[in-house]
Amino acid sequence: MSLEFKLLVFPLFILFLLTSTFVTLGHKYLETEGGTDRGNPVLVPDHQISWAVYEELKSEDQMDYYRFTAKSGEEIYAGLLIPKIDRYSNFKPDLALIGPGLEGGMATKPSQLPLDVRDGEDLLVKRYEGNNTESFFEPFTQTNYWEHQVIRKRVTEAGTYHIAVWNQEGKAGKYVLAIGEKEAFGPRDILEYPSVWWKVRIHNEKELSTYLVTGTIIAGAIAGSYLLFKSLL
Repeated sequence: MSLEFKLLVFPLFILFLLTSTFVTLGHKYLETEGGTDRGNPVLVPDHQISWAVYEELKSEDQMDYYRFTAKSGEEIYAGLLIPKIDRYSNFKPDLALIGPGLEGGMATKPSQLPLDVRDGEDLLVKRYEGNNTESFFEPFTQTNYWEHQVIRKRVTEAGTYHIAVWNQEGKAGKYVLAIGEKEAFGPRDILEYPSVWWKVRIHNEKELSTYLVTGTIIAGAIAGSYLLFKSLL
């Protein structure tokens, strides 16, 4: 096997392995725009599909809202992960589900919570009371997280629902919101993989290694292509 062929194939092989892992894990990257108040929430296309949202609370009064519709009898799933970065070891954002048909939730809005809960809606709030004893390694991006609270609720009414993320203590920090559990991937997700890989690693502050890996792949592809082209002349 020629050197130029190896240089061309190696970066493509690495990309293939990472992409295969990405598809196996089953989380679709959800782009966010707005979301910092209920009047301008992030829209979730299908709450049953497994989405991952990479966001950051930047101010003490910021509240991120995510909106979707659900049918009666469907189960809503939402969970929080915190990037395993030392300064976030005490960062414990709050998680809430707002909407109709939340039996067992809080029937009215507690006065101490800064949530936008409207007439006819119930409220379910989950706080994290642990000490970061559970961690999670995501192989497709080679990033680590602390596992925090989860809301899993089967609703009894069809309607519009909101997930809210904020921090009652007013602390800023990064988080990952997982919504839904159904794996659903298409060709577009595969094509977008390099961009998603980059964004997730930068969100998790892996800049140096991200630049090195990206540079290695690009350099290998360029060198392989050059040598292959040269051999054909």
